[in-house]
Amino acid sequence: MNSKILIALSVAAALAAGCAKPVTTTAQPPNGEKTGDTYALGPCAKIGAPAPTGEAYIVTLDKTFDIKNPTAGHSGHKQGTHPGKHKHKTALDVVTLINGPQSGQIQIQLTPDSGLAFMDIDRALLGATANSASVFCDAKVGVVNGNSTLSFTYFPVGSDTSAAVNIGLLAGPSEFPVIIDPWEDNNGVVSIKGRSSDNN
Repeated sequence: MNSKILIALSVAAALAAGCAKPVTTTAQPPNGEKTGDTYALGPCAKIGAPAPTGEAYIVTLDKTFDIKNPTAGHSGHKQGTHPGKHKHKTALDVVTLINGPQSGQIQIQLTPDSGLAFMDIDRALLGATANSASVFCDAKVGVVNGNSTLSFTYFPVGSDTSAAVNIGLLAGPSEFPVIIDPWEDNNGVVSIKGRSSDNN
């Protein structure tokens, strides 16, 4: 092949490359990027929360779970309607009997027939109110009584505290992401007397 043909082929290749459409890709969000009003929660040592005492406050989600009307079973303590200022009171909310410098453990349990799973731990539990990072800590996912369980510590820091969390779930075989936002309230042992034991 003579040099004129080689030069012509090189020029044709260069022109073709210059006219080709650039390849575009969708930029991937950085790892850990969150949306909405969320607050990362850390270890209990960071906020000085003592180890939880007493029975855990347990909220159980089973196959009857409906995001539009989230039902829940409770055990460990009676649940009652609280006078909190937040508007979205549901059966997922927990009313605690914790008072003073104590803390308690809250467990969100998913029964095997629920069709639900927790997101990875960084998204399974996030704070949803500005005070949440000083109220919740030590989140972990494990198995309790055969149920996938998200456990975390609630430290009310006083006798009149409420705070909310965002709990990240995956629903169904398609793993559709679902966020539920229960509140935890503590209004002291005295003020909780006489409340109904019915779910919120």
